[in-house]
Amino acid sequence: MNSVINPDGERIISSRIYTNYVTLLFMVLFFLGILSNYFTDLEPSMWVSFSLFLLSIVFLILNRYSKNHFLITAIGFVFLLVTYNLYFIYNFGPQGPMVYSSFLLVCLILYYSQKEISVILYSILIANIILLEYAAFQLPNFTANYTDMQILIIDHIISLLLIFIPFIIFFKTLISIHTREKIIALESTKLKTSFLTNTSHDLRAPVNSILSFSDLIRNEELSKEELNRYTNIISSNSHQLLTLVNDIFDISIIESKNINIHPQYVNINEILEDVYDNFKRDIEVNERNIELRVHFGLPFTQSIIYIDPVRIKQILTNLIQNAIKHTPEGAIIFGYDKDMNKDELVFFVKDTGYGIPDDQLENIFTRYVTNIDASKKIKGTGLGLHITSSLVALMKGKIWVKSVIDKGSMFYFSIPIEISNSDSSSHKN
Repeated sequence: MNSVINPDGERIISSRIYTNYVTLLFMVLFFLGILSNYFTDLEPSMWVSFSLFLLSIVFLILNRYSKNHFLITAIGFVFLLVTYNLYFIYNFGPQGPMVYSSFLLVCLILYYSQKEISVILYSILIANIILLEYAAFQLPNFTANYTDMQILIIDHIISLLLIFIPFIIFFKTLISIHTREKIIALESTKLKTSFLTNTSHDLRAPVNSILSFSDLIRNEELSKEELNRYTNIISSNSHQLLTLVNDIFDISIIESKNINIHPQYVNINEILEDVYDNFKRDIEVNERNIELRVHFGLPFTQSIIYIDPVRIKQILTNLIQNAIKHTPEGAIIFGYDKDMNKDELVFFVKDTGYGIPDDQLENIFTRYVTNIDASKKIKGTGLGLHITSSLVALMKGKIWVKSVIDKGSMFYFSIPIEISNSDSSSHKN
């Protein structure tokens, strides 16, 4: 469907939900048709309405549980045509109310279909109506005829009410939904603008720093301590720049759905050790007053699991970087535990930092949203946690967070795994 999208790239009202709305609308129409035809003594039309009411229930169930939505869409369009044709034949053809009921079909197709498909659907609908009208004029007994003018008038009035009152209510609902979508789209635009502003600054800052200190280290009169300090600054800014570029690249492939998971048997404890060594060195180089600890949930001899090592390392790296960013001093603990009731590992990253306000927890994994307080002079683009949650979802896992202001945050994510029965290779000391 062509429509405004929310920040997560999806419609508030999906095609499946929209189909449910349409089906429920027709169920109401069929039920009211049963009643109106019963009181006007139009028995053939009453049984058509009853049959279509039952079919709409079946279609609602299929739409709810079927995974092939394209097939359901095709069945739905055929169902609409069958409904129209049966009512046309059994409800007095050109004399009956089905002539203007085609307006309802046109509006449904207009909203529901993409431009390329709608042309095909309109062509089928118009061809169908032309054939019905031709058959009605050429074949005298193709449709029934009204025997009483009073019944004709009553049938038309009731049909108009049955069609247009629910139709107006339905489209008023759609208008309210589109209004919500427009508001969310505007909020998304503001977030993107803020993201671009932050990103341009975050790109310029490390580049300027690298250029400035690269010029300084050319001075032959520098002491060894000054040379090491300037080199460390260049290295730190290079890593910061690389992280930002990687985040932008990752968000682009995630949005284009071109990212893949490549699981293999690896020693999860060795991956955690590598992550620990990298961050321990960074903390020491940057002279941060942070204690870093790692927790292993399985012995090294039982820690070979089937998982994507690159993505699991990326997830942990993003969460630990976030923890370091929001922890001026204290401790950061990361690791995992084995869920005894499920074949999954529950990873965690806990810090003793600033914490996250309760009103920000709900949207903490939303793209471009940050929990950064300007007074703390912490920089961020709002991509890291969104990328992290997307990767966890891609690995069929779940992620959640708990936090207390001024006491710290606890990020958890669970990943389904397959543990190898073979012994692990000896780990590094």
